[in-house]
Amino acid sequence: MKVDKNKVVKLAYELVVDGKVADKATQDRPLDYIHGTHMLLPKFESEVEGKEPGDSFEFTLTPAEGYG
Repeated sequence: MKVDKNKVVKLAYELVVDGKVADKATQDRPLDYIHGTHMLLPKFESEVEGKEPGDSFEFTLTPAEGYG
């Protein structure tokens, strides 16, 4: 099932800042959220949109797209 509005999404991720892991969620302890309800940064949600289970991807957020 593709990631779409109002779907519960669980994902593993790794946030790297200046070459160091700043945060992560693993498959054993995933991040879960309801997609399209603005629980995450807009760019993060737009990058996840349409992905399917098992998809791997990466993207970069500028400070303006993050928390400044």
